[in-house]
Amino acid sequence: PGSFVDPGTTGRRFYLENVKEGLDEQTEWYADRTTGIIYYIPASGQDISTSEALVASANNVISFNGASYITFTNIIVSHGDWSCPAPPTSCGSQAASGLSSAALALNSSSFITFKQITVTQTGSFGIWAYQGSHDILVDGSVLTDLGAGGVRIGSNAGSVDGTRDVMVNNSHITEGGKVAPEGPGIFIQASSYNTIQYNEIAHFFYTGVSLGWTWGYQTPSNAHDNIIRFNEIYDIGRGVLSDMGGVYSLGISPGSSVHDNIIHDVVSFGYGGWGLYTDEGSSDMTYYNNLVYNTKAAGFNQHYGINNTISNNIFYGSGWFDASITNGAYDSHNNSLVFERNIVVMTNGTHLFADDWQQRSGTTFNKFSFDYNLYYDTQHNLTGPMFGASLSWQGWQAQGQDIHGLVNRDPMFVDPPSYNFNLSPNSPAIKELGFVPIDYERIGPHDNDGGDDVLEDQGSAKKTSIPIV
Repeated sequence: PGSFVDPGTTGRRFYLENVKEGLDEQTEWYADRTTGIIYYIPASGQDISTSEALVASANNVISFNGASYITFTNIIVSHGDWSCPAPPTSCGSQAASGLSSAALALNSSSFITFKQITVTQTGSFGIWAYQGSHDILVDGSVLTDLGAGGVRIGSNAGSVDGTRDVMVNNSHITEGGKVAPEGPGIFIQASSYNTIQYNEIAHFFYTGVSLGWTWGYQTPSNAHDNIIRFNEIYDIGRGVLSDMGGVYSLGISPGSSVHDNIIHDVVSFGYGGWGLYTDEGSSDMTYYNNLVYNTKAAGFNQHYGINNTISNNIFYGSGWFDASITNGAYDSHNNSLVFERNIVVMTNGTHLFADDWQQRSGTTFNKFSFDYNLYYDTQHNLTGPMFGASLSWQGWQAQGQDIHGLVNRDPMFVDPPSYNFNLSPNSPAIKELGFVPIDYERIGPHDNDGGDDVLEDQGSAKKTSIPIV
């Protein structure tokens, strides 16, 4: 049925599997777990005597317990099973956190390298580092056809887990959620000093990258100094689940940054479908140099948080609004958000920003700061209220917002219909607002195999000593 985050939805979106009475078409099968017999209707012309059938029996294909200094290169890991935990825990939890297995499960392990490996046809997550595991590298690898998510870092144990220093570099993480559709491409829980960079993360029914595992302003933070950068994240949601983002964060996360990513085609079933989503309590984070386009809801959405800086991003062509703050202005803090030097382009002809800003922020407008932004409507319709239901551009500036901003000025992209968002050197965003063009060539996986330069390029992330073989 419809849920509280999908008001107005009707119908029942589920299917049943492994029902013997439903075995009535070619290539369908049924497994009788009591007798161990598998029933299968072959395809037309298929010789069953020469066919191979594989049945997964282990939830973890390879388990590491206290292991260290091991490198795996050019191997294939596949056919992991899955199981639900004992009640009252449920499999159907946010981000598939209720699952307790992975094809490669690293418990209290360190200095493990997976280089140019393939993980596929799993029942749960592809790789999971937890219970104090640290200095783990996944490099130049492929994780695809996954039961839940791709890489999971940390656990539901939160602060007592202690997992840190995991890098996922130059890899393809695709086609997840085949068993648990709520599994994200990358799932970082209460874990710090992790770097997710130069990856393709695509074709998931829930979030692309999920970061943080506390709701609200819980301290101390155990998810800090995480970096999400140079990834292409796309085809997220796929119209199946709701309330998700290309990059989704929860809780206080000082020192964490999301930058130089391309995020596009985020489509929720109902509510949500954001590009960048700072959910409950997301704080002390920076988001910059990201290109976000083709999202069902908004390119950026903040639920509530403190000290978040959103700068030098491009938000283009959202379905509902191009940016929104839902409950942020109800927060008691006055330093919720800085939004500056962004290019916001509306293509749907409605409002740039969701919500009634004046109602939500009172009369002072001191809970957030907007300036040096460029706003443009491809339908040339920015003449009436744009900022929620009541404020025009003049009313917005009268509240002290976007004093140096520009409206109804074409940012001069090269060819938006072909998704070429390079800017002309004469763009007013560059010449008048100081927008710095984004280098798209650096984003996504590269043909090189990573190598010794991987750890040298960690930027502000904590240096690790992962052995590269």
